[in-house]
Amino acid sequence: MKNKTSGNHAGLGMNMALGKNKKDPEMDARAAEYLEQHIALAKAQQELLKIEHERNLREAGVHDLHAENLKLHNQTLLAQRAQLRAQHRHERLSMIYQAVLSAVAVAILGTIVYAIYSAATDHSVVVNQFQVPPTFVSEGNNGTVIASEFLDQLQALRASALATPGARALQGAWVNNIQ
Repeated sequence: MKNKTSGNHAGLGMNMALGKNKKDPEMDARAAEYLEQHIALAKAQQELLKIEHERNLREAGVHDLHAENLKLHNQTLLAQRAQLRAQHRHERLSMIYQAVLSAVAVAILGTIVYAIYSAATDHSVVVNQFQVPPTFVSEGNNGTVIASEFLDQLQALRASALATPGARALQGAWVNNIQ
């Protein structure tokens, strides 16, 4: 059902459009009031649309700023990820470097310990060349010959000793040029 006022307004609009209410001043006043209300309503709706349009533009600007902020945040996260990867790679290389240095240090320390142990437990006697006077050299007896004869005497002494034959090794230092 239609209410009375909307029916009257519809009829009023029809009568105004057809120009039938020329004799009725009340109807003209009502028509003018009706038109003024609708004009005011249209202006209010137009203002409301402008306000909504401006609000939509501001919201679009806010969304654009938010999207830009998200892009910057994503770039920051990617930079942090790259930095963490580089730091991880650096730490891993540092660990490898320290492990290699530790292995080298252990090898050097082991060599030093072995050399000290070998020197402490070595029971051999080393006979170096003798320095001889020039008269011995003229007779053909240089330092090597004299040291060799001395070593022969020591080996003969060792053979005649009561100790077991492998207890001490006797060698000439000039054999391998080791001193």
